Amino acid sequence: MPETALTVLAETQPGTVLVVDDEPLMLTACDRILRTAGHKVIPVDNANWALEVAGEEGVDAVLADIRMPGLTGLEALPILKHRCPEVEVVMMTGYATLEEAVQAMKAGAFDFLAKPFESIEKVTRVVGQAIARRRARRGQTSSIPCFAGIVGQSPAMQELFRLIERVASTQSPVIIYGESGTGKELVARAIHQFSLRQNRPFVTVNCAAIETLFESEFFGHEKGSFTGAVSRHIGLFESADQGTIFLDEIGEISNYSQVKLLRVIEEGEVKRVGSNHTAKVNVRILAASNRDLEAAVRRGEFRQDLFYRLHVVPVRVPPLRERVGDIPLLARHFLVLAGAKFQKPVAKIAPEALACLQASLWPGNVRELENAMERAVILAADDTIRVQDLPAEIALAEYGALIPGRPEAPLLALSYAQAKDRALGFFHQRYLRGLLLKTGGNIARAARLSGLDRSNFRRLIKRWDSSR
Repeated sequence: MPETALTVLAETQPGTVLVVDDEPLMLTACDRILRTAGHKVIPVDNANWALEVAGEEGVDAVLADIRMPGLTGLEALPILKHRCPEVEVVMMTGYATLEEAVQAMKAGAFDFLAKPFESIEKVTRVVGQAIARRRARRGQTSSIPCFAGIVGQSPAMQELFRLIERVASTQSPVIIYGESGTGKELVARAIHQFSLRQNRPFVTVNCAAIETLFESEFFGHEKGSFTGAVSRHIGLFESADQGTIFLDEIGEISNYSQVKLLRVIEEGEVKRVGSNHTAKVNVRILAASNRDLEAAVRRGEFRQDLFYRLHVVPVRVPPLRERVGDIPLLARHFLVLAGAKFQKPVAKIAPEALACLQASLWPGNVRELENAMERAVILAADDTIRVQDLPAEIALAEYGALIPGRPEAPLLALSYAQAKDRALGFFHQRYLRGLLLKTGGNIARAARLSGLDRSNFRRLIKRWDSSR
């Protein structure tokens, strides 16, 4: 096996794990499980203490219970991820629900374990993967150009980084525009990181996901205020007091919810459902949308007064097709992260595969690229990503690079004769491989689908498909 960053990660997998649980027996059990696996364990019994310890040098991962007296693990998670963004957090609970799992993952958790544990092996595997990912991210900072965790060095991203620095020092609301998968939340976190509120909470919320429980989630509720309200619940705005709240997909909330949100922004106070008292909050608002909110205002779908409250400083995140020069950086970054996640040492990307990555239109943007690299790592036969490891639509992308409106396409850098010859090669290779893949390698059937006789089809394969 070749020496790579991932093989080093595999050899140094044991690390320092902070375990947080208010149950002494569970704390002892986790301590024994992880020490047996070779980890150094720091056991603590409350979230406030954990926040102090996590900031110390050397903590690689945190294993924390979701439900604890006082500050819960779920409430501590966004604070911990802000203070120590590189430290991976695995949440655990004896009251596992899908909602809690989703909420934990959205707040930045690496994974979620239900108690009682499915197996000791699963605990050690998940914690080991979290440590590997933490070390992969830390190892990337010296070789991959990035800004506050955002990978990129293209002119479009340099301009974005300068704008982030300028708006971060203000207290004004910011609205972040960008297509799905461009990294709007990373931009919001960067703004918070460089602001005067950097040591205060950063709370993220997907507005579309909680629309039906808008008031309860945003403003909180008192015990008994409605069916199912078995205890007092602190809302997102109170949780973010003195810090920043990031309202993702703000354009998806209803007119009723828009009115409620506007009132909080204007008055700086919230009232829990079922309470007669208001609480003052000092929160900076960052919002994001993949929709044109100005057009939504004209259509009557978004309130004009709320729009102007939020639209003080608009920030646009460029789609991946406008920053093609960053694709090799991002691909290698995700290659290392996926290798660490799956404990598979894949270190290289073949030039032909990289050309396909750069020629793709990437409608899903950076998120789609990350998924493609994870898939490629899983399918790779050795330490190199090749064209056949990529999704079909990306593997075909370089031939499609001659589509009008793609001035960055690799083929346009060639002469006409060279481009024509190479395009014919791309077409035949992708077309023939696609047919053979569709027919399970049955040449007779593939020939029939192509409209050619079997002998001509075989000649095309022999001439164009060098992989056979």
